[in-house]
Formats: sequence, C-alpha cells, structure tokens
Amino acid sequence: MSGSDWAKQIPPSVSPNTAQPAIRKILCEIVFTVYSPLLVYGSIGYPASELLPTVTFDRSLSEHLAKTQHYREHTKIPSSGRDNFLYHIRARQHHRSQSGISSCASLREVTRSPILSVELQNKIRVGTAGWSYKDWQGVFYPPEVQRKKLHPLEYLARFFDLVEINTSFYGHIKPELARLWSRKVAAVNKDFVFTAKLHRSFTHSPLAVLEPTSAASIRPNDEDEAKAREGLEALAAEGRLGALLIQFPVSFKNTALNREYLDTLLRQFIEYPRVIEVRHESWNNSETLAEFARQNVSFCNIDQPVIGLSLAPTEHVTAPVGYVRLHGRNYKEWFTAERGEDRYNYLYTESEIGEWKEKVERIAKQSQTTYVVTNNHFQARAGVNALELKSLLSGKKVPAPQSLIEHYPPLEKYTEPAEDTNDLPLWRAQ
Repeated sequence: MSGSDWAKQIPPSVSPNTAQPAIRKILCEIVFTVYSPLLVYGSIGYPASELLPTVTFDRSLSEHLAKTQHYREHTKIPSSGRDNFLYHIRARQHHRSQSGISSCASLREVTRSPILSVELQNKIRVGTAGWSYKDWQGVFYPPEVQRKKLHPLEYLARFFDLVEINTSFYGHIKPELARLWSRKVAAVNKDFVFTAKLHRSFTHSPLAVLEPTSAASIRPNDEDEAKAREGLEALAAEGRLGALLIQFPVSFKNTALNREYLDTLLRQFIEYPRVIEVRHESWNNSETLAEFARQNVSFCNIDQPVIGLSLAPTEHVTAPVGYVRLHGRNYKEWFTAERGEDRYNYLYTESEIGEWKEKVERIAKQSQTTYVVTNNHFQARAGVNALELKSLLSGKKVPAPQSLIEHYPPLEKYTEPAEDTNDLPLWRAQ
C-alpha cells in the first residue's frame, strides 16, 4: 500500500496530532488480518509472540475504556432512526481511532495469552452446550457426583473434550470462575477446551421477546465490553478458549444496517476466533460467505426447526474453525414453549445423527479444528446425541455414564459404561 493509500485511510477530521494513533489502529487491524491464523492456531509450534511483529501502544485498555465512557457521556447522539444510529456507530469508530487503541485492544496482552495451545488443535471436538442443568442430575450425573460434591465439569470432561459456555449469554464470565473451570477440566482431561457465547447485550434487543432484533435495537455499553473481555481473557490466559460464539436471533436479518453493526462488532473482538450464528435465511448467500472469509470469521452451521425463513442446515466453512450447533427439531414448541427448556426437548434419531456425521466430516476436511455442540439439553439428551456422534465419527464405542445408558438404552449400541463411580474423587476447593 502506498503512502497516499495510507493517508486515504485516515478520517479527514483527524489532525496531524492524532494521525499517528489512527495509523496505529490501521496497522493493528492489518496485523490481525494477516497473522490471526498464526495467533489462534500457533502455526508450527512457535508462540504467537514470536510470530507477530512488535507493536507498542502508549495507552492501556483501561484508559481507552475510560475515554470511551467520557465520550458517551459528553457526546450528544441524535434521537432515533437509521441515519442517527449510523452516526453513532461512525462517531464511536472515529473516537476509537483517535484514542490510539483499536477494537483489538492491546496486542501485547493477546500475544501473552495464546487462545488455544498447539496440542489442542487439528481435530473434531464434540460436546454439549452447558453442563449445569437440574434435569441432568441422576440422568447424566450419577448420585455420587452430588454426594461427593464433585464439580460437574470434572465429570463431564471424562466423556467430552469440549463444552460451550451457555451462561455467558445471560451473565458475563467472572475471571475467577474461568480459572476455576480451567483447573477442574485440566485435572481430568488435558485436551479439554471451552467455547463461549458472547453476552446477549451485543446480539439481542433488550426486549427481544416483544420486538425484532436489529442493529437499531441492540444496546451494549462499554461496561458490557469490559466485563466480556475479563472473562474471555481469563480463559485465553489458561490456553482453554477455543472460540467466541456470537449468536443472533432469527429476527436479525441481512440488511445494510445490520451488516454495518456486525462489521463493527467483529472488529471489537478481533483478537478472538469469532463464530457468527445467524438464524435467518437471508444470510445464506455467497456474498455473506465471502465477507466472513475475508474477515477470517467462522459461519456457524445450525440444525433448527425450519419455520418460515429460518436458516436450513448448512456446511459452510469460512475460517480455520468449523462450527456446528444442533438445537433439535421441536417444531411444536420452538416458538411457543411456556418454559425455555421445553423448546430443546428433542432427541435426534439414529438416521438424523448419521446425516450430521457425514456433514461434520465434510466440514472438518475444510477446517483446522471443528467444534460440534449439541444444544438439545432437555433431560441430558444433548449428552446422548453428542456421545452417539462421537462414536460414529471415531468408528468405535465411547465411554458413557452408566446412569445415562440406563435412561436411554439405545445408547448401548454406541457406548460402554464408564468406570465405577465409587472411584470418583472427593471434591477439592483448590
């Protein structure tokens, strides 16, 4: 890129005194675009910090957040409407460029905290969405788990090497919990990783039940961003963060306004392997896939009840991470369930899981790491289907909780009972 081309990237209103921070922002985003596969996947075994060029910022992330808060409190934003919303987005982007800290936060912090260590890559990982459900007690988790006060993750990690953090959608991950979870799984399964859902303030209208979600109705604030980063960075520092899942509802359609918001959001969290889950069919086109690929963002392939213009199952791969989420096919209660968990009351049949086995293998051939998450968590059915899929992919029986096999006898075809639960260790707080 020539000097004149660089100059064109700087907003006209940026003075010579602020041009250097603006150029640093552009440099940071280019560095992540070029080097993000090395950062995330560790390349040929070298630490990310040795692969990235040295870039130094003269402002910390905390200063940046403080300046952003000051900006929000002292800048008058027009009342409403599409043009006003875009004004807010562009003003925020311009403020970030002047602050000297881009949406990728501090590159130095990222290089010190590899997202996923090299030995945890290059494989298909199957797991469940969440692990703490009351109706899993006595079904997936035998009575000994509760009696001995064993942490659920210590038991779950015996059967899977992946879990998607579901609670982070409803409340930000506390760093101390992220570190605790990492210790618990590491003691049982050194290959275990987490993927995490981004908080709903970034993806859903506060009144999502009553109104459609669009860029104009999503209202995250700087506190949300700071808290989201705290939890994600804690997982990344442990080398256990596989990907960040950004999940939008079916009402979030492919419009110019929504595309611009999505582009801004992706830049905010550019330092993580990002996976976008959209549920409306309007996103299923070559233009969207090309843009995701350009930004090194993964397209989440989902299985859901196909109602109206809901997205049908896909096999898209737009980044080194392949991602699949199986929500179940409970057509009757998908949009009408009185209790939220009832909409996930579905057990995939043998043929349906077999179809997804073929899809997952095709996805895996095009990706470096593939995550498959079962979200039909009603009465531990996610665990059943995840184990069946693991068995089909490996071509052999896999260990399963005895209690789960007893509740779902057809699982015997794919699994064998795990060791005696009387041998489970007592819970330890450290």
